Amino acid sequence: MRLVIERFAATKFGTLGTLSLESEGVIVDGYTVELPWRGNRRNESCIPPGIYRAQRHDSPKFGTTYWIRDVPDRSEILVHAANSQSDLDGCIGPGADYGWWDDRNELAVWDSRKTLDLLLGEGADEIDVEIYYWTPEYP
Repeated sequence: MRLVIERFAATKFGTLGTLSLESEGVIVDGYTVELPWRGNRRNESCIPPGIYRAQRHDSPKFGTTYWIRDVPDRSEILVHAANSQSDLDGCIGPGADYGWWDDRNELAVWDSRKTLDLLLGEGADEIDVEIYYWTPEYP
């Protein structure tokens, strides 16, 4: 079982991606919000693209989450309920849809708690997380 995150918008306002929880087809799909890329700095940047292992984790602050392990030079990277980069310190927020949050002047995802609950309900205790940037292909 794997969670695929395909980043499609990397801006100073945040990073957006699609998410797909897959196991012989897509089980859950949605979107993600992350911090902008800032050189993998702790609490300021999204994590580098790559393939990671994640495990179900009970966070004292966020409740049940997925903990992404072995991120270079980083620790405690979670997939937890979060609607915009203001809610993140380097983690990943899942959502059912995305848009612009006028009050915060940020990119955002909607229904984050519901989407996280779907991921946790359908996902295994340990999953692979594959993160990459979408790049267009031209003929």
